[in-house]
Amino acid sequence: MRMLRRIASILLCLSLLVPLALSRCAAKTVAIGNGSGELEFPTAQRSLGLQPGDTVTINPGVYSGLRLSEISGTAAAPITVKAGLKTMFTTTASHSNEVRDLIYVVFDGIHYQDYNGNAMKIGGASHDVTFKNMSMIHGGTFNIYDSQRVFDGTKASAFYNFKWINCSFDAAGIISEDWSPISNLIAVDLDFEVSHCTFKNYDCSKGPATIIDISKAFNLKVHDCSFSDLGICASPIGHDVCIIYRGYANVYNSTFTREWGDDVRCFPLKLNAPGYNGPDAVNRFYNNIAFEKRKYAMFEQNMNIPQADLDKSKGYFSRTSSEVCFNTMYRSRKVDYCAPLVDIYAPNITIRYNLIIDPECDVPWNQQYDPGTEAPTDLRNNYVYHVGTELGSLPGVVVDHNLVFRTLEDSGLVDADRFVPSGSSPAVHAAGVVDYVKDDYYHRPRYRGGKADTGAVQHQ
Repeated sequence: MRMLRRIASILLCLSLLVPLALSRCAAKTVAIGNGSGELEFPTAQRSLGLQPGDTVTINPGVYSGLRLSEISGTAAAPITVKAGLKTMFTTTASHSNEVRDLIYVVFDGIHYQDYNGNAMKIGGASHDVTFKNMSMIHGGTFNIYDSQRVFDGTKASAFYNFKWINCSFDAAGIISEDWSPISNLIAVDLDFEVSHCTFKNYDCSKGPATIIDISKAFNLKVHDCSFSDLGICASPIGHDVCIIYRGYANVYNSTFTREWGDDVRCFPLKLNAPGYNGPDAVNRFYNNIAFEKRKYAMFEQNMNIPQADLDKSKGYFSRTSSEVCFNTMYRSRKVDYCAPLVDIYAPNITIRYNLIIDPECDVPWNQQYDPGTEAPTDLRNNYVYHVGTELGSLPGVVVDHNLVFRTLEDSGLVDADRFVPSGSSPAVHAAGVVDYVKDDYYHRPRYRGGKADTGAVQHQ
């Protein structure tokens, strides 16, 4: 009997302790903001009592700044910071919004409009940060940079696993910008991903503009995105670029519309650290569509990194190659300045299975490119690529199985809305297999009987 009473007592204690333990483990929601002003929590984890899995909600209102630092979730239980449609950030006074030490944090549904400054400038030991369902209208750029973050060969010394998903950018962008000599090893970015985002309306009347600008990017992925109207002013200034980086990236299944600049401008490098210097440490640009291209190329491969800078980089950086395939570039009318699919200023690039439609494709290209300044070499019918004239020939340039047409009708595409080849198009079954390209622009199967169609879209 005494033993039974002891067991009952133990069970009673356990019944009281279990709910207490569960209550301590249950995720909670913490609300911040009184409808206006700055939201600043430099030690947010401690001051808000946050644990992995918790959610911070921003109360409705119009705020001028958001600065949450020192937040750590886990891979299984990130901490989420979210806001609704009745919450907005706006300011006319310059704001940098510097934050640091964000680890496994998700920002969801936060909106910036007419914002003079960064949405966030992120530093410290930040990694695994996701931004989703956000809008940045007329300002609110993300800047991932810290002058004290110097790469030492370890992942912990870099920024890594940053993601932007389903975000809208209007005259705003994503930068991690330090175009000092690469040998300073500052702010190395690993495994950044931008997907299902829109970028539009960049006025370049006061100087050149870049949208995604990352000075040391390794295994960057940009896909299923839409870029439009880079250079909406009458006379854009400088060399504008949608995506520019030193490193290597995969850019695919994206649309570039009415761009007065390069769609991608890369300085090919790989990182000599585990996981970033294997056979996939190359640039891959595929399944993209350029609609009504205004100026410069879809893809520019540049070599403007002095070998002396690489020699001073402790062996961390070395040059790599690029592959450009299954893209469609369309221009319906003549323009003052035209360019080929690819501009080449560095060796080792493969260009194949691309489709180009340009009304001036039977005009010597270099005469259109820079009239009166280049040698009168007849590059008739070659709107596929251009090698910088000051370089002469470059090793490792492979160009084959690309198609160039003067009109949409000649190409056999059904229309300029979806760019689907008709059954009688010369593009059908004109391409071979590229092992890492599994589908087309619309994520439909790419191959039939070991053959593919040239260009970004597959005939169905």
